[in-house]
Amino acid sequence: MNRRLAYILIAAMSLMIVVGIVLSVLYYKSNAGKVVDDLDLSVTIGDQTTTNREFKLEKLIPGSSTEYTMHINAKKQDTYVVTLDFNELKDNGLKSLVNVRLMLGDIPMYEGTLESLLADGTTVTFECAPSDDNKVSMKVIYSMSVDVGNEAMGASADFLVTLTSQAK
Repeated sequence: MNRRLAYILIAAMSLMIVVGIVLSVLYYKSNAGKVVDDLDLSVTIGDQTTTNREFKLEKLIPGSSTEYTMHINAKKQDTYVVTLDFNELKDNGLKSLVNVRLMLGDIPMYEGTLESLLADGTTVTFECAPSDDNKVSMKVIYSMSVDVGNEAMGASADFLVTLTSQAK
């Protein structure tokens, strides 16, 4: 009787392990490399505007990317000088593993590592003229190479982005 119970328990545990592995693989395949839009930001700018946004970048896995869209709504049809200041708040090992690409429409404004972007409070400055609907969209894409190893597990980076605009 004890031997039969042991076989049943071993079979049940084996089945639970197999189900756990299958569910993990299915979850990974359905979420790997997905674009996340949960931190889209809309900013309305006038003659002079300053807006701060704190970001916590975490749960990025090797081979994946996260994309944020910043919608800039201009109060008037004008050319604006926009400055983005990046300042590190806290690094838990992620900044050297993440690549960043800033796009203004189809035009790349910055490409490099998050570590370089946060070094000494890097500033990205560009001019933009809103389209006919007085809107400008900017994308910030964070990605991690598929070659990154276990050092990415549990890593995060917190930083502050300050957007300043000035009518030209």
